[in-house]
Amino acid sequence: MKDIKFVLVLAVLFTAVNAFCLELKSDAAAIAKIDNVLETAKSGAQGQNENQQTSYIKEISGASFEKEVLAYKGIVLVDFGAEWCGPCRKIKPFIENLAQKYLRNFVKVVSIDYQKGPEEKAIYKKYGVKSMPGFAIFKNGQLKDVFEKGNTEQSAVVQKIENIIKSNL
Repeated sequence: MKDIKFVLVLAVLFTAVNAFCLELKSDAAAIAKIDNVLETAKSGAQGQNENQQTSYIKEISGASFEKEVLAYKGIVLVDFGAEWCGPCRKIKPFIENLAQKYLRNFVKVVSIDYQKGPEEKAIYKKYGVKSMPGFAIFKNGQLKDVFEKGNTEQSAVVQKIENIIKSNL
């Protein structure tokens, strides 16, 4: 049953993205349609099971990092954290809101857990993430910025993403 709900939500999201692609990016009506579809999909999934929440963040592994981040044509916000990390859990709702907000701008939000294994740890080291939660922004597979939440206010995270989106136009 859980898999069916997930497939239905994906189908609705795919339909919304297709509808958006068919209309001009600047068309406010198209953006409103996508917002409506996303809200309907999210509330529908929550209505069927109050304990299950729709997540806009994709959990990835070290093995899928290249495919999900480096090969992606667009902007990717990578959330570097760990299950045991209290500040990571605390900021998760903020990251979830960012993922939902920027979905219409084709910003993909992924999360990678430091504790999963050596491949994940190697990615943290490669991109200079020294504390958690940490973030990296990639555009078309190229690293644009790396920063740690401990040194960055939420508004600064939003500003960094906004600047990269604007440079993407």
